[in-house]
Amino acid sequence: MKHKILIVDDDDIALFLHSTLLIDCGAVCEPQTFNSASAAISYLENPVSADNHYLIFLDINMPIMNGWGFLEKLNGHPLQNNIQVVMVTSSTENSEKKKALNIQLVKDFLIKPLKEKDLSDLQSIQNFESFFNKSDNAA
Repeated sequence: MKHKILIVDDDDIALFLHSTLLIDCGAVCEPQTFNSASAAISYLENPVSADNHYLIFLDINMPIMNGWGFLEKLNGHPLQNNIQVVMVTSSTENSEKKKALNIQLVKDFLIKPLKEKDLSDLQSIQNFESFFNKSDNAA
């Protein structure tokens, strides 16, 4: 079983920063980055191993297909049970957080930019620890 981390964001700087932070925080693989939701959907629709597990860091506000549209496309997707989503947005609207956390695939809602503390908190969420290498120097 392979664990893959995807970052979906239309901001190239956010893609770079979040990818670098994930690697620095012990991600088990180099994150794959997508600057559009449709590119990430295409990636997930290519023939892939059914036992791959995906952790997707998803921006909400993107052109053409936003994060909500991406989540709709995942609803009923063959890999749906192997996908966990963390919404990452600059929006501080409580209504968006509430909407996101009511979607089964969404496990957390974080404000941009990601911080080291966000990722260390994520590592303690059940089923997320397998996406990160265990750190011996945890406080």
